Amino acid sequence: MDYIISSAMRIICSICFIICIYGYLLGQDSNIILDEVLTNKIEADRSLFYIYNGNFIKYYKLEYCIENIEAYKESSEYQNQIKELEQKKKEMFNSDYYTVLKDKFKEIDYDISKRGFDIIIGKNWGGSSVDAAHPPQSIDIDWRFYKSFTIILKGLPLTKKQNPLIGKGAYYEIYFIPLSEKEGSEIEENREDILIYILFTPSEMEMIKYRYCFLPNKWWNEITQQCLSSNNYRIIVADSSSQKVYFDKKYKY
Repeated sequence: MDYIISSAMRIICSICFIICIYGYLLGQDSNIILDEVLTNKIEADRSLFYIYNGNFIKYYKLEYCIENIEAYKESSEYQNQIKELEQKKKEMFNSDYYTVLKDKFKEIDYDISKRGFDIIIGKNWGGSSVDAAHPPQSIDIDWRFYKSFTIILKGLPLTKKQNPLIGKGAYYEIYFIPLSEKEGSEIEENREDILIYILFTPSEMEMIKYRYCFLPNKWWNEITQQCLSSNNYRIIVADSSSQKVYFDKKYKY
């Protein structure tokens, strides 16, 4: 009887192991072709916010073309533009977009003990226009002067790493990418060509409140910012020159 129970336990453990490996392989498809994945995907930028808010002046770049806005609103051209924006807004939440994160591997090394890379996705401090404030668990899809246009990736598994140089409460947001030592070595040799592709379908537009430390004065401010969010997205790490894909993970929150 003990032998039968022991054999049954070994079979159950084997099945569980196979299921885990199968689930891992579903999230790690190394046979994909990057160009094919990006086909029919729209590169995300600030225009998504203009579409959502019906900002026809910004979307159609009319800042210096209209002298009398009220008179322009009486025109058929304006009516057509508003109808087009309304249609684009409906389509936006059923469309697939992508954005690219560059230079994320330039200043980090492969962690042999963890077998992967700790990628800095965000932080709650900064000051320059390129480093504009953005809320937790988000990435910039565009920026303009001291304003960032961001998308929140719902449920993205991040860890916080404190920054003692800034002070209490300041932290980095870290996303871990597991890779073999061989893959890590290849990435370190081609850092400038390694990009992170974020593919996503927008879920909603939200107003997010968060704290942010502005440098160099170290002022902590409460910020409320309009953000696009997604609960259905995919993260791909690939060499932009060779098209080799090193990491591919899908998330649905």
